[in-house]
Amino acid sequence: MEDRRSIRPALALACAAVLAACGAPPTTTEDGTVPEMSRTPDVPQCGGGTNTLRTTGSLTLEARFPTTTSRTTGTVEGTVTVTNTGPPTKGDTSPLADVYVAHEDRIVATPPPKDLIAQPFDLTTGAEADFPAPADLHACDGGQPLPPGTYELYAVVSIAQGSTTVRAAGGPYRLDIT
Repeated sequence: MEDRRSIRPALALACAAVLAACGAPPTTTEDGTVPEMSRTPDVPQCGGGTNTLRTTGSLTLEARFPTTTSRTTGTVEGTVTVTNTGPPTKGDTSPLADVYVAHEDRIVATPPPKDLIAQPFDLTTGAEADFPAPADLHACDGGQPLPPGTYELYAVVSIAQGSTTVRAAGGPYRLDIT
């Protein structure tokens, strides 16, 4: 019988990589909700300004989203391309981009929680990587579909590099909800 203690270090390392790329698991309340203050502090929050949705390294991000959607769809699907304009960049990331929805420079909808395994990220100078970018069109202050109007989408891809995170961000991308 294999000693289970021998796999614990590898399992701990794998868990650490996932948490670093996707954020620490949020604390939940008894009713299963996630208090905003329990989330990772550098992650943009509902009601926060869009000024936090900025690139922090030598990566650029271009996104492609529809410009119009119906509020009954609940989501909109886009694609982002991350380009490395600096030295080679390695780390771990989520297989999906995070998409934030804003109205008048305030975040009104955040990405839904992810239950995904981090994937390696390795871009040489000038290389590109594409990511699916689904946007949730439900208000974070109650989960109702966003009302008709003009909104801005911001896409973010975060790359965990040990104790630091590099962020590629792009936006605003106009979205009219009818």
